[in-house]
Amino acid sequence: MQHCRISESKSLPISFENFCERLINSTNNIMNGARMPEAYVLAKIEIGKDRQILDTIKKLAGASEVTFTYGAYDLHARVKFDTMEELDEFIFDKIRKISGIKETMTLVVPDKVI
Repeated sequence: MQHCRISESKSLPISFENFCERLINSTNNIMNGARMPEAYVLAKIEIGKDRQILDTIKKLAGASEVTFTYGAYDLHARVKFDTMEELDEFIFDKIRKISGIKETMTLVVPDKVI
C-alpha cells in the first residue's frame, strides 16, 4: 500500500490502483468539460528575451503567476481556461508563436486525486 501525502506531516494510505483510478477519473473530468482545465506552462527562452517574453505572457488572457525559474526551464505560468480547446489555443496559437520561446512543456493539473 502506498501513502499519498496531503501535507508536510500527514499522509493517507492509498493503493496504487486506487491512485491511478482517481487520476484517470480526474483527467477524464477535465477532458469531458466537467472541470475547468488548469495547467502550468514551462518555457525555455532565448538569452536576452526573458523580460520581454514575461511581459508578453502576463498580458495574455488566462495567464497568471508568470515568473522566472532556475533550472531546465526559464519561465513558468499558471493558466486556467473554460475548456481544453481554449487551453490548446493558448499553447499552440499564442505561447508557441512568441518569438524567443525555444521550447514549452505543459503540465495539466488534475482534480484532487485523493
